[in-house]
Amino acid sequence: MKSGSPLFNRLILLVLSPTILTLVWILYFFYNPLPDQRFFNFLSPPYSITISILLSLFILFLFHFLNNRFVTSTKQGSLPILIFVLYFMPYADAHLIIQLISYFLLLFVFYQILSFVEKDNKYMPSFNAGFIIGLISIFNPQFIIFFLLIIFSFFIYRNNRWRSWALSFLGVLLPFFLFYMFSFIFSFDKYSLHNVELKFSIIKFSELSNLLIVFFITYFLLIILSAFNILRTFSTQKIRVRYIFLFYFSLILICFIGFIVFSENKSFFMIISVLPFSVFISNYLREIRGNLLRIVFIFITFLLPVVYYFG
Repeated sequence: MKSGSPLFNRLILLVLSPTILTLVWILYFFYNPLPDQRFFNFLSPPYSITISILLSLFILFLFHFLNNRFVTSTKQGSLPILIFVLYFMPYADAHLIIQLISYFLLLFVFYQILSFVEKDNKYMPSFNAGFIIGLISIFNPQFIIFFLLIIFSFFIYRNNRWRSWALSFLGVLLPFFLFYMFSFIFSFDKYSLHNVELKFSIIKFSELSNLLIVFFITYFLLIILSAFNILRTFSTQKIRVRYIFLFYFSLILICFIGFIVFSENKSFFMIISVLPFSVFISNYLREIRGNLLRIVFIFITFLLPVVYYFG
């Protein structure tokens, strides 16, 4: 079940989307200096920005592959890619590079989970996904929350095999075991790698401009509306498509939890939520009845990023 790839869609992927992403990120960092990067403080700001943009482009192309591989509609075309690139917004943070690397590897976790039912070996995807999450969590501790995605996938796919559960936990723990073993042998400082701070915090609208308040309220309303539309037609979808949507619902829930729990990493969980957001919104825009209503929603969807940047 793969989407078609006409010339227009290829132009969106290979020309328009990378160009928009690159220009937006360059313009953003022209006015917002990027601080020294954790684990990459030896890089000068221009190099850090260049690496960040390249990582963002890799994420974009990998998302296109996943979206085409696990498509929810044969009519989706390039709309999810275009929405994704518009909402994949840059931010100036000392953890930006490591978070973009985390995002890039997280997409491989998505592939392992989403392709679970298609693999002959039902156990290796659980181990592989757990191992990637454990590996990244050593350097980006907040990333461990995405282990919940594996747990949720067991319920989504009704996988009650104890070996899958055991291998997923083994996968996530093995990188920590290897890391601490090597740190003991070579006696290097590991304290700086584990600086997790839990601060329950929602958006404080009193500290935001009016435009940013409009952005966040509209952003979450679009997610709610598109999610409601999917649930409304959920029973009519094919089983494979249901699995994909349930996976994205789980991802949104985890991003929401991370957004609240890790108050210093809101931007990280926001840009991860862009992936299911772009799929949900594109699905909703395709199914809106009435040209006027569709035009209004398209206008809001494509205008909203501008509101964010000028807010």
